Amino acid sequence: MSDMTSKVGAWLEKQGFSLEMRTASAFRAAGFEVRQSSYYTDQETGKPREVDVLATHPDYIGIVNIQFIAECKSSRNPWVLLSSPHVLEGYNRLFAFSAMSQKARHLLSEAERLEKMLAAWPWFQKSGLTGYSLRQAFSESDVAYA
Repeated sequence: MSDMTSKVGAWLEKQGFSLEMRTASAFRAAGFEVRQSSYYTDQETGKPREVDVLATHPDYIGIVNIQFIAECKSSRNPWVLLSSPHVLEGYNRLFAFSAMSQKARHLLSEAERLEKMLAAWPWFQKSGLTGYSLRQAFSESDVAYA
């Protein structure tokens, strides 16, 4: 590897690009449609802004539209994801991710229909640790929120 190649590689690593690529790859592996470097218009300034990763789960039925927007950053201070195996207890992910009429909720709540739908979407089945808050270690402010 040439000296310039290693320098560019080190620079890319500091910028967070490798994290962006790994994030996009993980979403693709989970069955999401992924776009990197998508742009939107900032409503406050009217200027175009970039989003690092936009992941959309394909909704073949037309019931649930789930999108994740990820901004990937690099920092000297490590990031800590607070998690717990109890985060999703009593949490109905189907209804939390969608806006539906009472009639649609009633139809989906029938055990057989719901069971078939959940089997088609393995990401609905979650066990183990689930993240609920992101913090940057050694920082006095909530950088993730800001």
